[in-house]
Amino acid sequence: ASVAVYAFSGTFYCTGVMLSNTAEDQRPYFATANHCGVRSSNAGSIVLYWNYESPVCGDLSGGPLDDWQSGATVRAQASDPDWTLIELDDAPDPDWEVSWAGWDHSGVETSSAVVIHHPGTDEKAISFEDDATTITDPYESGRDANGTHIRISDWDLGTTEGGSSGSPLFSPEHRVIGVLTGGDAACGNDDSDWFGRMAVAWDDGSTSSRRLKDWLDPGSTGADTVDTLSPWASGVAVSPRTGLESGGPAGGPFSPASATYGLENRDPVARTVAVSVDQDWISLSSTSIVMGAGAADGLSVGFTAAAGGMPAGAYAATVSILADDGGAALDLPVSLIIGEPIVRYEWDLSTNPGWDAEGDWAWGVPEGRGGS
Repeated sequence: ASVAVYAFSGTFYCTGVMLSNTAEDQRPYFATANHCGVRSSNAGSIVLYWNYESPVCGDLSGGPLDDWQSGATVRAQASDPDWTLIELDDAPDPDWEVSWAGWDHSGVETSSAVVIHHPGTDEKAISFEDDATTITDPYESGRDANGTHIRISDWDLGTTEGGSSGSPLFSPEHRVIGVLTGGDAACGNDDSDWFGRMAVAWDDGSTSSRRLKDWLDPGSTGADTVDTLSPWASGVAVSPRTGLESGGPAGGPFSPASATYGLENRDPVARTVAVSVDQDWISLSSTSIVMGAGAADGLSVGFTAAAGGMPAGAYAATVSILADDGGAALDLPVSLIIGEPIVRYEWDLSTNPGWDAEGDWAWGVPEGRGGS
């Protein structure tokens, strides 16, 4: 996933894409459309949401907003061809499996194209154009070899909406060639869209504050293209990467009784994964898992008979997963609460309780201004 939706002060605005550079050093450069309004004055408060996508393909619902980060600095922007490049304050958490998209600034028209976007700033979607793209001026249909935009005549599968602005247009080689300015496409039609050309934004103007090449080609290699960089797509991946939280009465049963984890070897060679735990009341389906290149396997974590003999209380354990390449260590926390829950404190907040904590809290209808 290299595409994210972003917000300011709790309000979602547009889509953007993480871009690699010729050094492939994982500098967190993120591109979007200039008209979306990211400026030096507000870039520090931007909030990006990665992996905001539906768990069911085709639905625009149920997407999580758990993978988020904030803060950035504007590096380059220009109103035409409608590009903005920012550098995020931090690289995304490796657990989010964010990729740095490749790009192509050669400027040639392509035989087809794909856009990945957040329509209406909802869950991520993908739209396909099976026909050739055209170089034009913004919102014009006539071909212009010196035009600043790429025209999609009509979408063959899917469409775009407001909120899709800034989303990347990919060539058939899976490289970014433009970001969405806008067009006639909307929910209910598949009309034309225009994307600001990376080929123009690459060397636009006389300063680094307008053009991309100073940032995306720091070594002045002169490369026209870069391929996608996915640092997470190697080693052994574990999913989910969350621990097990369980509970129940003394003697059991505990709910949930176990958790299942998927392991995937993304390396071109076989890997051996060692699994261990620091408490004897935890059971493991295996302590050593051998996976061939590209193979997958599973691990189950549950409770031994010893857990049934423990008295009421809160217990913690750690399941450690380590691959033989040395780079895929993961600690999964296990929490077990034994005994019936007891209410220690409770309040009726249907009316103002009148607590004396001025400035620390407020009673009333939430104003919906968001926060972090």
